[in-house]
Amino acid sequence: MAVEHTDPTPQKFPKCYGHRGASAAWPENTMASFEAAIRDGAEGLESDLHITTDNVVVLHHDPSIERCTDGTGMIASQPWHGVLEHVRTKAEPKQPMPTLDQMFELLMREENRHVDVKPENDPERMFRIIRDKLAKYPTAPTELSPRIVLGLWHPRCIEPAKRYLPNIHFSHIGFGTAIAREFFWKDCQTFSIFFGSLVGAEGELFRKDVKAAGKELMVWTVNNHNEMVEAAKWGCRAVITDVPSSYLALRRTMQTDWQAVAAQNTGWFPWSSWKYYNLPLYTFSWMTWNRLEKRGGPLQVRELAIGPYMTTGIVHRHLESYPAHGATAAATKAAAAAAAIPLSLRPHPLTPAPSFYKRPLPASCVPFGSAKGKALFRTALAEGNMEAYFPLAGQFLTQQESYLSIGLGCPDSC
Repeated sequence: MAVEHTDPTPQKFPKCYGHRGASAAWPENTMASFEAAIRDGAEGLESDLHITTDNVVVLHHDPSIERCTDGTGMIASQPWHGVLEHVRTKAEPKQPMPTLDQMFELLMREENRHVDVKPENDPERMFRIIRDKLAKYPTAPTELSPRIVLGLWHPRCIEPAKRYLPNIHFSHIGFGTAIAREFFWKDCQTFSIFFGSLVGAEGELFRKDVKAAGKELMVWTVNNHNEMVEAAKWGCRAVITDVPSSYLALRRTMQTDWQAVAAQNTGWFPWSSWKYYNLPLYTFSWMTWNRLEKRGGPLQVRELAIGPYMTTGIVHRHLESYPAHGATAAATKAAAAAAAIPLSLRPHPLTPAPSFYKRPLPASCVPFGSAKGKALFRTALAEGNMEAYFPLAGQFLTQQESYLSIGLGCPDSC
């Protein structure tokens, strides 16, 4: 049940989920990292599942192993026995790659679990193996299954997950809100969303809808003090963090003097980081959409909610031209027909949240159309940091004035 965010009681502050364990202090997605998060006091653990060629389910974030281990290649193309069981992390202290069996053994001793299923895995095969492993524990229906949150990125996972694992709690994990609304709203009670996507007007509207529907919200990856405070204000079910000990210390402070902690975040918070601005969010959402389709297959749009804030999180590249903000339903239908895409329109159930457009900005921000703004844009373009701007510019929903922060630049992770 959604939590009242205005004045949460100590029992209602967000739970702490260790993101890949205590990954700021230990090699990520290892048993040492998971056990450290539990020692810190985390109520849950977040990790990622992949299947080897010999049907062993392992816990690792990337589909390949080069970034974190001394091995090479894709997990899906290698066996566990004789190969992956021998790889070790690059980070010290060196650790082996854990298996789902080891995680289940840990769970039978300790806390909750949040399982993230990557889209490149075959869901039929994955969920059948998980079902069979759970069957080995006689008390799994009461002691293990209720503590597992199965995170789904791609909608192709929904049907086999419901068929093989009907007693497990499902959540959607995503960067933005549009895919959550389009494909997962009916089947998921929990949504695990990138924190930055929930800060602006569209994120605020999504948070209100989640609460009104009696659903729950988790946010990732929250390592910043002010973001932790904001997540508590929102009434999130859980904060997924690399630093469980830091969040738990802050939560203890919140429990003793919530009003003082809450006052640390002012109305300027939405402008405090480039991660909350529309341009980076457009870029990351566009990349997420393409990555999901590349790894898990095409996302077929069944219906599109028309509203000022509904598509900020995802670029609908299926439409030849996207209607401007304020376009009529007839114009939208015409655009969809021209693109030969079936489209049904439905009004949004809630009144749109107030926009951040035209609000006074901090002194560190300048108008995009000013001489200084143009100079910043030219510099970013010359440095190769703005290439994503051009395919996205034609998809913007309004013609209102936009802004560039002085410090805005595309990070290496773009």
